[in-house]
Amino acid sequence: ADRVLSISGAGCGVAALLSFQPASIDVVDINRAHLSLSVIKMLAPRYLCYTDFYQFLGYGKTERAREFLDLILRDQQIPDVIRRYWCHSARKSLMSAVYGTHRDDGTINLDKTLEELGIDDKSPLSKEEKQATIRDLLKARSGVYHPAAAETPGMKAMRPLRGSHKRDTFWYYNNWDFNVLCTILEQETKADFFVDFKKRIADPIGMEDFRLIDGLHSIEPEDSIHAAYPFKLSARDLARFGQLFLREGKWNDRQVISQAWIKESTTTYSCAGINTGYGYLWWIFHDFDEVGGMYAALGVGTQVAAVFPGADMVVVQRVDTNICKNQTPNKDFIRKIL
Repeated sequence: ADRVLSISGAGCGVAALLSFQPASIDVVDINRAHLSLSVIKMLAPRYLCYTDFYQFLGYGKTERAREFLDLILRDQQIPDVIRRYWCHSARKSLMSAVYGTHRDDGTINLDKTLEELGIDDKSPLSKEEKQATIRDLLKARSGVYHPAAAETPGMKAMRPLRGSHKRDTFWYYNNWDFNVLCTILEQETKADFFVDFKKRIADPIGMEDFRLIDGLHSIEPEDSIHAAYPFKLSARDLARFGQLFLREGKWNDRQVISQAWIKESTTTYSCAGINTGYGYLWWIFHDFDEVGGMYAALGVGTQVAAVFPGADMVVVQRVDTNICKNQTPNKDFIRKIL
């Protein structure tokens, strides 16, 4: 056969690949959670004999999936700059950019309240909590301290008590705010966030490596009904994203995001530490004011897309958190570059 069509289920298409080499594979999967396992199982027979394949991924178990993926990456010698790594919390700045495009075209009103939007959660929100606006969520100042998906133990330990702060009076780095922003975006636009990101950001700026399967909705139903949205990007695609902001939202002759949103979203609204502020899901660092300032998308690892408007420069740092959990950005090195 020239082609194989794999429809849902993590095991589909494996037998066909074991018996012959198709010209192409079309994967249709109605369950996003199955897709990564499907891809692994379809690739495995090209690199492993049947016995090893059976032991490696038999019965749908994926305990050694990371080892297998590392094997493939080493074999193909994929350059680091095009490997897609988890963005972790840098995803939030990507979300902010998509919100900017919708604010620009009037699709979303940032001053709508959670009550007007019909937002609630597993543990019902109070009347006061429902007065928080989309803008409050973008600033991490909602005053809603409900358990959330993808919270770290440290975030859980530091989470304020419910009802302890009114909306827009206190900054707390709050995954509930960030996750609900995705719920609201998809509700108001009737579009999947990752599809929307591709259409409004990735395609217009020519991202080369991003694929829709590089994003997923991750829900922890014991805590919240609102999903986190883990995201993978390559270093060069993240650099393009930073360049878009460096150029004040313009890519070639197209204004992808308005200059007004670039300025508004990277303005400090809260103190988030020494010489550090927080905007609309962006970190602002005031210890670089001598070179015109610096703002950044940051994620654990550390994932960095830092924009230096005064120096006309973007600095990107990526870390494979499957191997190394943390690598501290070197500010002294960045200063030497500047």
